[in-house]
Amino acid sequence: VDVMEEKWDASSKTLFGKSKVVAGDLYELRIALPKQGSFKPVAATLGDDDMKITEVSSDGIRVSIVPDKNETVSWSVKFSGL
Repeated sequence: VDVMEEKWDASSKTLFGKSKVVAGDLYELRIALPKQGSFKPVAATLGDDDMKITEVSSDGIRVSIVPDKNETVSWSVKFSGL
């Protein structure tokens, strides 16, 4: 499992986590959204780099990036909505 930890911060509407990534391999997070509410991703980062928001549906989102090196890195996904 590449996701080592995750934490939701309700006040900032941000999901934080740490993952192991492999240089040159596509890294993708798939995040399920609650059935109630209207959460929409507004920004996603992995370390100091922006992740691409590749899919948004009523069930969840996908964000991805191709990292430069093998490492354990922090990531975050910020949401707007309820």
